[in-house]
Amino acid sequence: MAQELQIYTSISKLNETNMYLIVNQQSDHAILIDPSDVAAACQWIENKALQLDYILLTHEHYDHISALNEIRKVFSAEVIASAACSAGIQRPEINLSKFFNLVLDFRKDRGLTKEPQPKVHPYSAEKAEHTFDDSLELEWQGHKIQLWSAPGHSKGGTLINCDGKYLFSGDTLSYEYELITSFPGGSKKEYRNVTKPLLLGLDKAMKVYPGHGRSFLLEEAAIV
Repeated sequence: MAQELQIYTSISKLNETNMYLIVNQQSDHAILIDPSDVAAACQWIENKALQLDYILLTHEHYDHISALNEIRKVFSAEVIASAACSAGIQRPEINLSKFFNLVLDFRKDRGLTKEPQPKVHPYSAEKAEHTFDDSLELEWQGHKIQLWSAPGHSKGGTLINCDGKYLFSGDTLSYEYELITSFPGGSKKEYRNVTKPLLLGLDKAMKVYPGHGRSFLLEEAAIV
């Protein structure tokens, strides 16, 4: 029987973005979700002597991939992302790094960004090693991980379901912040037709780990 997973959270200074590390404590293997802080990732992995197997992306926006290039240089983990997300991380106008200073101003005006933010320059990452269009199922260390394409906030949005217990939602679902579909690649229609039905079909007892803000139970969420 697979051992219960340990989930660690780090909050990046850039846009208060959550980065997650999933650890199988029995085998010391790990998965990183949304690499946004290279120092925190290295501290986690090296101090705990972990084997980083995969990097998973919830979507292509810069604040969720800002440490991807550096982490790829340090670790040999392969990146898994939706095809749209993989395409987006390669293009500064799609991952929003080209306009991210405006994005930060937008979030600051809406009270979503609290700390002073660094200046962002156009950023591009190599494509993911593994991509999918609609869904992908991964068997990892005795655990089942499902990735579902979930457009709405961005074209490459992805929901990551781990063992039917944990949901990593990126910016698709948050307890504290409303869904934003106004950025390039966002779509209210795609969210309502594709993503909302996915969310409504999940076990309400799942624990949700969002891209920003605190974790919560799915039953607490307002799925609009």
